[in-house]
Amino acid sequence: AAKIDLDSFDTPAKVAQLKDILLYHVHAGKVAASAITDGETIMMANNGSATLSVKDSAVKINGAAVTKADVMASNGIIHVIDAVLLPPSPPAKDIVKVAESTGVHTALVAALQKAGLVSTLEGPGPFTVFAPTDAAFKAAKIDLDSFDTPAKVAQLKDILLYHVHAGKVAASAITDGETIIMGNGVPATLSVKDGAVKINGAAVTKADVMASNGIIHVIDAVLLPAPAPVPSESGASSHTVVIVAAVVGGVAAIAAVVGGVMVMRRRRDGYQAVPSA
Repeated sequence: AAKIDLDSFDTPAKVAQLKDILLYHVHAGKVAASAITDGETIMMANNGSATLSVKDSAVKINGAAVTKADVMASNGIIHVIDAVLLPPSPPAKDIVKVAESTGVHTALVAALQKAGLVSTLEGPGPFTVFAPTDAAFKAAKIDLDSFDTPAKVAQLKDILLYHVHAGKVAASAITDGETIIMGNGVPATLSVKDGAVKINGAAVTKADVMASNGIIHVIDAVLLPAPAPVPSESGASSHTVVIVAAVVGGVAAIAAVVGGVMVMRRRRDGYQAVPSA
């Protein structure tokens, strides 16, 4: 029915195309038919996504019907389907271009430009980006004009990199309580409840927005990296401590340079320079 002639795959490029088609039928992990939910999206072995549907216990994948489910093998499980799955054409837009086109990520794109991260997210990746909406930036009271020094731009870059994970992670691959390392080296915690995904408490409002170099999950809040603890007075007695401050989202951020290492602490009651010890 698909009119696929194996003899026609007679060049390295065409063999690669055949391989891509076949890998689009494979998912890493063992998923029984009873575990499939209607509308679920899964990542296939060729990095393309496929959509599952369930109606009256009948399972489909991209419209192809599962005619026999749960055929067990020593290394996995097989679901027999009635059609060949053809991978969708890869998205033509990279992550930045996709963000520019959504209409709700104007602030995010402007922040990426200010922090000098546009070229990074236009790169090959793959990346997973948790993308706060314009409403999320507004709620966080982040004023991009306030990042007007190299130190503050570096702080903005740190915040933005805390929304980027190296690798392509579909929502269906996320497990409750999972911790991932973000682009600034700081971990973030994912949660899943009744199919709803959150990262550090921020809800994923739209998952699996595909780009040519990764995947975007739209979130409803800006993620702020957890500050490192400031050493105690006893532990810092042999060091010179210089306190500097900046404001992010209306919250005073206190940066202590201790023995050449910068640590961050936020407080809400203003700030002042503290003389070195």
